[in-house]
Amino acid sequence: MADQLPPPIAPRNPATHRSHQRQVFAQILLPMLTALAGAVILAILSTTSVAGSAPQTALWAHISTIFMAVLAISAGLGVLIVLIAMIFGTGWVLNKLPGYSYIGQLYAQIIQIRVKQIADLSSLPVIQLKTGWKALSAFSTAIRKQLGGK
Repeated sequence: MADQLPPPIAPRNPATHRSHQRQVFAQILLPMLTALAGAVILAILSTTSVAGSAPQTALWAHISTIFMAVLAISAGLGVLIVLIAMIFGTGWVLNKLPGYSYIGQLYAQIIQIRVKQIADLSSLPVIQLKTGWKALSAFSTAIRKQLGGK
């Protein structure tokens, strides 16, 4: 019974989950949607700015807009595919290795505690020496004041 590991995913706190969702919208989705809207507006303005000029100019402007849109959509689709693969890969790894990763986390915490203990032990003589020196300095200052000196 003691060898069983705790569940890897704890239930979420509803208040912090709502707060996180608001932060995701404000910090990720809103700037991305604003940038997308700006790009669409710029594309529309660049296309309509040459609409009243010569027919050949307008034709080539439309063709170049189509090529830019195709390139942008292709790049966005590639990034989307990579992100989806990373999300599914992370979920797959978390489902396959929760016990081993928990054990690894425990070993990392043990190592952290031991390193902190050794670091504290190595700095202890310096701290004691400085503390003793300050106490001796304060004691000698108090004696000098009692004897009438500075």
